[in-house]
Amino acid sequence: YERALAADTSPVTAMSNYGHFLCRRGDFDRAEEVLKRALKAAPRDVSVLHNYGCLLWEGRREFRRAEELLERALRIDPSHLATNAALQDLRADIARASSHADAQAAALLAELENGLSPKPASGKSRSRRKK
Repeated sequence: YERALAADTSPVTAMSNYGHFLCRRGDFDRAEEVLKRALKAAPRDVSVLHNYGCLLWEGRREFRRAEELLERALRIDPSHLATNAALQDLRADIARASSHADAQAAALLAELENGLSPKPASGKSRSRRKK
């Protein structure tokens, strides 16, 4: 990929593919650098928007920014199958994360309403001292 980037006079496709490759390898910082460059060079390239959105979703867990990029890609090409599938999966992840956060908040509120101290991070509970 790096040789292709150096040789290609319009390296957007190579950058997008390389960013995707780096993301799959877990090199999220380098992938983001490459995909940012690709997006700057071609802000309406659906593959770049898709790959960068997936990096933000899967690699960074930045759901809202990822959703924005995937939606932007679909405004350009509503029939892009991979992006449609990714956006659907992302929204399912957002719903699960929201549901999990709601359940945690409800449990904490119930503990507080029952006069118990919240559990510390270690998972051990503390009871309130009586005065």
